[in-house]
Amino acid sequence: MHNVLSKCDEIWRNIYNIHLICVMFIHEIRQMAAGSERIVSSISDINETSKEITGQTQTVSAATEEQSASVEEIASSSQVLANMAEELQKTLKKFSI
Repeated sequence: MHNVLSKCDEIWRNIYNIHLICVMFIHEIRQMAAGSERIVSSISDINETSKEITGQTQTVSAATEEQSASVEEIASSSQVLANMAEELQKTLKKFSI
């Protein structure tokens, strides 16, 4: 009988130790889950920031294209004005004494 009680006591201690280990694992898993939630939140923030940067980059690109077209138009107009000025000088020379 003493041997049976001793074995039962040992089994209960082992069950209790397993219970403690499970409690520790559960605590660790909860900490890991909280860390994972923070990581997911950070990745979501990065994703939103990336979307904003992409939108702003597209806006800058469109503005740059518009400015480039304006510069080309100004250059073309400048060339037309230079040609007109040259023609005007030729015409004025005809009237010079």
